[in-house]
Amino acid sequence: MPLGNDSERVSLHAQVVRLPGTTDVWLATLTPDQDGLLNMQGESHALQTLGRIQQTISAELDLEKVVQAVTDAGVELTGAQFGAFFYTLSNHQGEPMTLYTLSGAPIEAFAQYPLPRMTQIFGPTFRNERVVRSDDITQDPRYARNAPYHGMPAGHLPVRSYLAVPVVGSTGEVIGGFFFGHERAAIFTEQAEQLAVSLASQAAAAFQNAQLYRSARRSEHRFRSLVEATSQMVWTRAPSGEFRTPQADWQRFTGQTEQEHLGWGWLDAIHPDDREHIRQAWVQATDLQTLYQMENRVRRWDGQYRIMRARATPVRNEDGTVEEWVGVHEDITERREAEQQLRDREARYQALVEYAVVGVSRLTPSGVCIDINPAGAAFLGHPREALIGGHIEGFAHPDDQQATELALQNLLEGSANAVTLEKRYLRPDGSIVWSNSSVSAVRQDDGTVAYLVATLSDITARKEAEADLLRLNADLERRVEQRTAELQRSNAELEHFAAVASHDLKAPLRTITSFLQLLKRRYGGQLDEKADRYIALTVDAARGMDALIDDLLTYSRVGRQRTITTVDPEHVMARVADNLSASVEEKGARLRVGRLPQVQADATQVQQVLQNLVANALKFQPPGRTPEVEVSACSQDEWVQFEVEDNGIGIAPEHLETVFGVFQRVHGQSEYAGSGLGLAIVRKIVEEHGGRIWVTSVEGEGTSFHFTLPGGDPVIDGSPI
Repeated sequence: MPLGNDSERVSLHAQVVRLPGTTDVWLATLTPDQDGLLNMQGESHALQTLGRIQQTISAELDLEKVVQAVTDAGVELTGAQFGAFFYTLSNHQGEPMTLYTLSGAPIEAFAQYPLPRMTQIFGPTFRNERVVRSDDITQDPRYARNAPYHGMPAGHLPVRSYLAVPVVGSTGEVIGGFFFGHERAAIFTEQAEQLAVSLASQAAAAFQNAQLYRSARRSEHRFRSLVEATSQMVWTRAPSGEFRTPQADWQRFTGQTEQEHLGWGWLDAIHPDDREHIRQAWVQATDLQTLYQMENRVRRWDGQYRIMRARATPVRNEDGTVEEWVGVHEDITERREAEQQLRDREARYQALVEYAVVGVSRLTPSGVCIDINPAGAAFLGHPREALIGGHIEGFAHPDDQQATELALQNLLEGSANAVTLEKRYLRPDGSIVWSNSSVSAVRQDDGTVAYLVATLSDITARKEAEADLLRLNADLERRVEQRTAELQRSNAELEHFAAVASHDLKAPLRTITSFLQLLKRRYGGQLDEKADRYIALTVDAARGMDALIDDLLTYSRVGRQRTITTVDPEHVMARVADNLSASVEEKGARLRVGRLPQVQADATQVQQVLQNLVANALKFQPPGRTPEVEVSACSQDEWVQFEVEDNGIGIAPEHLETVFGVFQRVHGQSEYAGSGLGLAIVRKIVEEHGGRIWVTSVEGEGTSFHFTLPGGDPVIDGSPI
């Protein structure tokens, strides 16, 4: 019957035999034509296999031979290494018994194992819940969770790829299940699953036909009961095509009464657009007395039209005249909807590829372009017609061809399912474009590559940006090296200048100081009091200048010679306390030192920092106040934070930052002596170690200096930096 237009027709094959021992009981074996499905699959070997099994089913009513034939066909169609068909029959007492047949493996391979149970793996098949297809069943979370077997028993056939399809009878009962396996992973494709499902449908029909034949040989009445019980509409018609006797199946499906469907009344259940064509087909079939097969829409009892495949064959008398027509209506609505959905998906895929912003191309296994979308042609700079039929490597950069050949070789050999590589292509104008190319293989059932799918993503802009960045980095590194060398020369000259300046400045200072001290000793008491005071002030100024020169030299050398080791600040503070003991005793100060974690630093410079801060805490005190100084520290991740807290005169908020500047003094020389470089040296030492320093203070109450140094295990071997 036509489906949508008169050009699409579906064939019906029937085998009619008279049951032995009867005169008017005939058995019709009706099988569906698979051309529509096979056209969708596009596999010639599947057509041959299905055609062979169709002939076997049509000609064979022996149940054991039928199940063996469909099992063998299933192994061939799916590409399985072995397969089994487990099915259930009732014995003479009506008790169910499970039987099976094997293909691809000897019967002894399963003889020692119990039959499959309702486990998490087998249950969905035997309960007709779904088709189970797994690329690697050993990785399924339901696998190996069924005592007493936790995995495959010893000696069991190796199974990784797994495909199980329920075989369901026409009334919805589960006849059994197809189980196909392979020792390699990822064998069964979606196409294999579809073929197995189609085969299961045929197997179910063949299984039922064989059972009907077996039952008919026992009793004609039982045969009639089984035919009437099937969910397909099985009917008989007069030689003219009319219903002369009530048809229970037709009445149940369409909801027509006996009076409504007898004669040609059954046409009222046919879709109005199909009625005349169906009537003409019946007229032609009855005139020619040939096989009748059509597709048409039939109104179900609920008012919904279902797509049905009608097949009928004439049953002849001994004189060759037609006694009646025996036929079936099979509901193929879901099948046709699935085929339409597949066509829709194909159309959507084609539209997606056609309008994709990245290039997509299909290639032969040897690399010849079968097709390419507009985006791919635009990327390569050639018309589609020039690309199709040409080898893709003919457009590739010569320097990239070897890497491409190696990647494709791995893909074709099966060592990779997909490969991705960045490569260059040459456009007709001589320009070079970069592509992130991903290539995957579409394989046939036997594992050979049918064709390749390549995607081309334009990454030219990214590659150009990367090249620019590399050039900039190289230029920056060169300039940094040049600047570093200049700084090293400058620092060396500065250190030399500082040493020379220190020597040259200290020489006259030593002369001035010596002669002033000599003058004081020789003429002491002979000069008036004012002269003695002038001499003392001059000596103090010379000493201050000497200290200032020492501090300047120290400041210039900070960071130039450091030896990083693991330093115990508690030991360092012990030396600081010794050095400042005279000042502590003189002022009656209280110095408290808490736990000080180890640091990674130069020990001498750590002592400079702590001694400078503690000395300042003792020095900057208001008259009459007993100095109290506390040194503490705590670990914070990879750092140790120190605090030197005093109860001195404090620092005004506007001076909290300036106190660290070179020659920045908050108080005059007459109030508190000093060079104005101490805190500048402290900051430089701390920052040269990667730490930081800051101060908090309340004017008139006290000050806290905080600084951080690297803590933890040593990261430098103690060599000078």
